Amino acid sequence: MRKLAIGCGIALLVAVVAGGIGAYYLLHKAQTMIASFTELKAIPDLDRQVRNRAPFTPPASGELSADQVARYVSIREQVRHRMGERFKELDARYKALSERINRDQHSALDIPEMLEAYKDLAGLYLLGKRAQVDALNAKNLSLSEYRWIQQRAYGAIGMPFMDIDISRMIEEAQAGRSPGQHSAGAREMPTASGKNKALVEPHRKLLEDNASLSFLGL
Repeated sequence: MRKLAIGCGIALLVAVVAGGIGAYYLLHKAQTMIASFTELKAIPDLDRQVRNRAPFTPPASGELSADQVARYVSIREQVRHRMGERFKELDARYKALSERINRDQHSALDIPEMLEAYKDLAGLYLLGKRAQVDALNAKNLSLSEYRWIQQRAYGAIGMPFMDIDISRMIEEAQAGRSPGQHSAGAREMPTASGKNKALVEPHRKLLEDNASLSFLGL
């Protein structure tokens, strides 16, 4: 599973480098894909249903709290539970995409193409997104803090990963901007403190088994 996450991180080197004609091509392709991807247009509205919208300022120490880890794990478990057996479809698609990237690191795989690979699972993704919003509200957690916890948690187990902010990607494409580095990225793996490692290690298997959810920002 670690190899798969690293593979997606490598994909970023190809996925988000676009300038000049390349940027125009990427924007056009993204807009065309999203225009036909009706179900996913609801995602930005779903993200706006997260009640806690307060700006999150990470602590200078970069250390997680036990409460943050507990809330993160609870949210992740709720999302996985709501997706049920269909989670296997999403996980299989993620692994296939990762294996393709590992096989050909020079593939011209771009962000719209990544989303296209999940197009027939739009309904499943929306199910996961609704579960995430409900769980975030139940735990009074903002999306920005959730994503920071996720980054730190994966860093604590030494597992780099790439995730896609589909909501922002859709908004950028609809506004005529090319989806790029702010929408998808290989999150820099921070130096993990002993405290973070101790807090997260008991949940290593959960993180590894659910890397496909992290990849899609769930």
